[in-house]
Amino acid sequence: MILNTVLRKIPNTEDIMMLFGNMYHENMMTYDPTTNQKVLEIQNCNFWANSPYIINHTKVEYDTNWYIENYAVRLLYYNQYKKNIDRLAEDPYTRRAFLYMGSPYESNEKFPICTIGMQMILTGENRDKLNWIVNMRSNSVTKYTTDWKWQNKWWNKAVEDLSNQTKRTITKGTMFWNANSMHVYEEDFNILEETYKGTKWK
Repeated sequence: MILNTVLRKIPNTEDIMMLFGNMYHENMMTYDPTTNQKVLEIQNCNFWANSPYIINHTKVEYDTNWYIENYAVRLLYYNQYKKNIDRLAEDPYTRRAFLYMGSPYESNEKFPICTIGMQMILTGENRDKLNWIVNMRSNSVTKYTTDWKWQNKWWNKAVEDLSNQTKRTITKGTMFWNANSMHVYEEDFNILEETYKGTKWK
């Protein structure tokens, strides 16, 4: 009951959808000279990722193989995934199970990887629920769905692996999403228009 009360006070995906809708309705756009486009942006955007959708994605397609080739290898750097599952199995109260996705070398790149890392934390009275906390440097709202699906895949795997290793029933807790910059570029404003069609703004 306490958890449900807390979660109701944390913005969720629908709240973020409405925030972007209000910003679009109020024409709260800035200009990005790097892409030569208008952009809507929320900095330090933190929410409960209770849905894989923020805006209408019916016409958006992405190559999920890119995530497999570029993200999975990072998640498995130096066997870090397995080491962190071991860490959680040994100490269910640990806050050290963090999966690093970036690298200091990327500071020299024009477009460093968007995902900084993910943290796994057990919660619940018996420490039997696994929370999955995502940290993003930058996140396009239209790409959020593909990001979420990739994250959810590994969250499911972590729950299964931890259950098998501890011989306990571990279940999914909550996915929290932290994006330093959550944004929509002008090229995707048509998706915003489809999402909010018929909405009566105050």
